[in-house]
Amino acid sequence: MDRLARNWWMMGTRGILAIAFGGAVLAWPRLDFGAVVFLFGCYALLDGIVTLAAALRVSGKTLDAWPVALEGLVSVVLGGLVFAWPGVPSPDIRLIAFWALATGVLELAITVRLPRDDAAHWFFGTAAISSLFLAIYLYALPHAVNSAVARALGVYAMIFGVAVLVTAACFRGEQRRAGTPRSVEAGTRERLP
Repeated sequence: MDRLARNWWMMGTRGILAIAFGGAVLAWPRLDFGAVVFLFGCYALLDGIVTLAAALRVSGKTLDAWPVALEGLVSVVLGGLVFAWPGVPSPDIRLIAFWALATGVLELAITVRLPRDDAAHWFFGTAAISSLFLAIYLYALPHAVNSAVARALGVYAMIFGVAVLVTAACFRGEQRRAGTPRSVEAGTRERLP
């Protein structure tokens, strides 16, 4: 997972994509549900591509990045299905619920591999739990009004995006500390009042 932390900017990109999607959905509350599903398909596809790229970049010779790669694959497949099957009907919103469940479980698998004493562990765990809550909400209310589903997607994306952005910031901080020689860091501490 240390290699994953080195690619903090890719995780930050995922956060920005999620916030952009959530903001777009919440900014237009009367947005046609077909447009919401289309935006979700775009988001899932782009997020999946970035996630797969991150997994490929950090995989090396080990299989440490398998949960990341699988999460990216699930998102790419779902995003592709939305485009291949336009006008996903409300009862089949279970497809999005499945995506949220699968990605939430995989995000928890990633979280477990992060050191617990690191803030990134807790923030990425928050992102994973938000995915699972979205899945529970969509499975519990399969016939919810389209506007309620759209709002749930928007709120989820904002929470997920912020949590992932903060995780990326934590990873970046770790990389900066790791890149600073100990003697310089110690000298800096001595000069601080």
